[in-house]
Amino acid sequence: MKDADRIRSCLRERFAEAEAKGLSVVCVKAGDVHKQLGLVHQFPNVVQVMKQFLSEAHRDFIAKQPPSGQGSDVIYVFRLPRPYTLNRISITSPSWTT
Repeated sequence: MKDADRIRSCLRERFAEAEAKGLSVVCVKAGDVHKQLGLVHQFPNVVQVMKQFLSEAHRDFIAKQPPSGQGSDVIYVFRLPRPYTLNRISITSPSWTT
């Protein structure tokens, strides 16, 4: 499995855990994802994948970002619940209706 796929899976797990707890937002720090997955020097990759999940429609936002835009301190806030459309069938639009 590619690192990007592992990062996406990690983010989805975090979203699911937060939703199960009834939370309306989840804050994700790039350094925490990087450490959890045992990655080495992959902060730009983690941040890039996190950016793929940002959605203006869900009012997600960047809570902290260094001038470089990358690094372990980048924190994104994602609103919940999420439509799971990246690499997965959307829950909001069943595949048999398209």
